[in-house]
Amino acid sequence: MNKTIQNTESTVDKAIDFYNHDDNHDKLVAIDDIKNPMAELVSIKQGYIIAAKNQLAPHTTRKAVDAAKKAFADKLRVKLDLVHATVKKSGDATLLELVEKPISFILDATKGEASINALLIIEALETNLNTILKNKLTKANIDELKALLKAYDDIKDLPIESRNKKKVKGTNVLTALNKQAKDIFKDLRKSVNGNFAEDTTFRDSFLAALTIPKVPRISNNANITLLDEEGNPFTENARAYDIKSKAKKIPSYKANTNGVIPFKGHKVGKFPIKIVIKGKEDIVVTINFKKGETVEVTVTVKESN
Repeated sequence: MNKTIQNTESTVDKAIDFYNHDDNHDKLVAIDDIKNPMAELVSIKQGYIIAAKNQLAPHTTRKAVDAAKKAFADKLRVKLDLVHATVKKSGDATLLELVEKPISFILDATKGEASINALLIIEALETNLNTILKNKLTKANIDELKALLKAYDDIKDLPIESRNKKKVKGTNVLTALNKQAKDIFKDLRKSVNGNFAEDTTFRDSFLAALTIPKVPRISNNANITLLDEEGNPFTENARAYDIKSKAKKIPSYKANTNGVIPFKGHKVGKFPIKIVIKGKEDIVVTINFKKGETVEVTVTVKESN
């Protein structure tokens, strides 16, 4: 989860906590244009939790789904064989039809159909547990089947999503929730300003709870200090640009009065930078731009030949 999303989610928490605080709730719950948006924030908070959980859910392979299905089917078949003779003797045609279903009804069916059919059998067995199935099937047997069915149902349906797709999908959901939260914060700020214009202390406390902390911009910079051949700052007009830039309009940076060219916001990595000064030799220097850092580079300007 990126920092922007984290900050928005933490602000949702702060706003909900402020609204629900004993000192504030009675005052705020009576105001519809505050109460209703706060209810939406609670829903958004649940959305954050679900989206994050789905992103972290373990990747399910087709092999794992098929193995779980077969394990469940085999165990159910054993239990059905155990009670088949008793059910047949009872004359209960409906139950007999369920018990005699071939095991392929699970192995060959879709996941949803297999679960429903299996549940029907388990419920029928449980209903007749104390009558026709006495001494043949126990409550523990039924509980075991239920646990197996739940384990099978808990496996995510096919088609299976890869980890990367799941992550992207979760990120898209979180981004949408972020936008919704920001829109609600905007509406709430209007309502708070309108309803508590005179109670400035309360207003400012609530507005603080609705304020999303800004994410500091990470910039990869370089300061290119120009010196003359005697080691003094070179303060004449100079510009620098990235030789390999593919931008339609290549940005160039001008030296300041201290002879420093502040090269800002470059990609991370090693790049050749050309420094052009009228009447002097062009200079090419390779700069290793580092994430979130300002690299200091010193260049000596020589006279043109």
